[in-house]
Amino acid sequence: MEQNVSQWMSPQVQSQACAFFGIEVRSLALMGDMENYVYQGVSQQGRRVLRLTHSSHRAEDEILAEMEFIDYLHRSGCDVAFPILSQNYSLVENIELPDGTQFFVCCFEHATGRLTDPANPNDFNPTLYRVWGYAIGQMHYYSRQMPRARHQRRAWHESEYLNLDRYMPLQEDRLLREAAEPLLKNLKSRFHHCDWGREIGLIHADLHQGNFFLHERGITAFDFDDSQVDWFANDIAVILYSVIGTVGRLDETRDLNAYGRDFYRYFLEGYRCFCEPEDQWVELIPQLLRVREMVLWGL
Repeated sequence: MEQNVSQWMSPQVQSQACAFFGIEVRSLALMGDMENYVYQGVSQQGRRVLRLTHSSHRAEDEILAEMEFIDYLHRSGCDVAFPILSQNYSLVENIELPDGTQFFVCCFEHATGRLTDPANPNDFNPTLYRVWGYAIGQMHYYSRQMPRARHQRRAWHESEYLNLDRYMPLQEDRLLREAAEPLLKNLKSRFHHCDWGREIGLIHADLHQGNFFLHERGITAFDFDDSQVDWFANDIAVILYSVIGTVGRLDETRDLNAYGRDFYRYFLEGYRCFCEPEDQWVELIPQLLRVREMVLWGL
């Protein structure tokens, strides 16, 4: 977490955040602090995940859009860690800080199950890949039908991590930038001519193996912080990038092209329970994989 944000995190802020959602302060345990402060804790109703987002990272309207998206998916029957209303019956609470900025506080059900182990063939196998595809297909099916919300998420090309001036200074990364600029320009132009609800819509955009729990009935998705208006294909590109990179690190002798093809085939078997992939994905996904690399370069 940036120094200008971490200076404001204190026991008082934690206590205030807990009070909004009836969480016992003594039960708090930090789970992550990269882009948000994420804690697990306990309320009288059960285990909870408490998230504090600084206003430098997200606007309140964006977080409300995220909460409404998750709530819509949950009500539609998708297996997601759903948001919890505060004691004030709000999805997002606000803590004012001395410098005029804010922490936006929200709370989620703690997902059941466990993280998967990519090194364990009992976890990473065709059964998981189909279930993974099923979960994404179900979310895409309902996202296509979702009415335009009052609150809005950013589109993919508005990501701060695609700011080439900031993350790829010309004098340092000339070759990377020369490749990135025409790709992004072409994709942005193409995106603006896409059909909402068929090619593009609101997606999770980060459902790698660290953002769901596996259980006997399937998987529970969480961490929608990166949800954005995007190609539906990018949900698949992000997952492919993650699993191929992970498997490659675990086994340097693995034929990653063959593994990627096998994963994609099993994944689509699950995906097709709800949606048919677009023909253009074969050509689009390799380009979106390059965009994913740019985003991670900026992180």
